[in-house]
Amino acid sequence: METVPAWVRFIDRYKIILFYLLIGGAFAGFFLIESVFNGGFYETVSAVWLPLALMIAYVLWFYRPRSLGLWLLGAMLYPVMLLMIWPHAMILNALLPKQGELVYEGPIVHKWISQGRSRGYQLVLLDEATRERVTLTVSERAYERFSERDRARSTFTLGGFGIPYRWRFDDGGSEE
Repeated sequence: METVPAWVRFIDRYKIILFYLLIGGAFAGFFLIESVFNGGFYETVSAVWLPLALMIAYVLWFYRPRSLGLWLLGAMLYPVMLLMIWPHAMILNALLPKQGELVYEGPIVHKWISQGRSRGYQLVLLDEATRERVTLTVSERAYERFSERDRARSTFTLGGFGIPYRWRFDDGGSEE
């Protein structure tokens, strides 16, 4: 009989608390940190997809290797956990040593309001330095102040992973 590693027993014993910490940290990351549209998502998923899949498979193998229902639950939890890890990576990106500032500046080429449970005000500007379209989430006041073809400038901090971010309630990187 195989012995179960201590970290698998730890996960099994505290799985509910760990899951609530995962969800709480994700909400904190979404609430506190702002980036360009979907900033850091690709980087996070490309870095953790395989280690997360291996960890889930390893835990399930020691927990109940022949339980099909548990393997199906693990397969359903996998994409949810990938989404929940993204804000944690953004928090870590913000807490690691900074790599400098990144300024997006150029004309606004498109404005739109995203609908859902809450409204999100988006400005798309053509960054003059990179010639890339950058989607910025802005306040309603900033959205009303700008019109298409106006020039905008927004400053972000490059975090430890090289992902641009800014603290949501800090006016230091607000649009000008």
